[in-house]
Amino acid sequence: MDRPVFIGLAGALLLAVASLVSAQSHATSGTSSFDAPPQPPVEGAKEEFTIMFQEGWSLFSVPLYYDGPSLCTAEGACTADYRGRMPKVKENTCDVRAVYGFDGARYVKSGINYLQSGRGYWLNAQSPCAITFEGNNRLFTQKYSQPLNAGWNLVGTPMDKVDLDQLKNDCRITSGPWRYAGGKFVKEDSMTGGRAYWVKSANDCTLAAKQ
Repeated sequence: MDRPVFIGLAGALLLAVASLVSAQSHATSGTSSFDAPPQPPVEGAKEEFTIMFQEGWSLFSVPLYYDGPSLCTAEGACTADYRGRMPKVKENTCDVRAVYGFDGARYVKSGINYLQSGRGYWLNAQSPCAITFEGNNRLFTQKYSQPLNAGWNLVGTPMDKVDLDQLKNDCRITSGPWRYAGGKFVKEDSMTGGRAYWVKSANDCTLAAKQ
């Protein structure tokens, strides 16, 4: 005698749940008779960027970054722009713990979890591998700004492909951009997101999009 009652209650519960799901779907889709404005934005939305590495040395950069506290040095100097903000490593199949940046005079070793968006780095992969980075902002050309010293500079790139001429600004570039591929340097006219390049400047300047 209890079984039909149990099934009936279950059916009623299922119907109630289905009605609730249907109402929620109508409220979020805005395409039914129950029309509603768009839902609030999703805060903290994340972007991902995966870089594939071949065995040996590669030049790369990360065109993503997280909004967050400025990066401060041990001496207390802090930067407030994107160059002081770092992406997060989500997945790493490369057997490396450190990479090498360039400060205008010498190579500087950096942990793989402490890279700065817009800067270029060397990585030495022991075998083909990949690193997936995560951030909540893409570094596009309009936001790109990288200081150069007179001489050689290792620079990162914005997310979108860009010609060096679009970024020269007040820089007198005398050589580059040069990327490293297959164990040799290759001269190119444009720069692609995720890669890094050597450029030589005749003056101290800022590589940035022309306004």
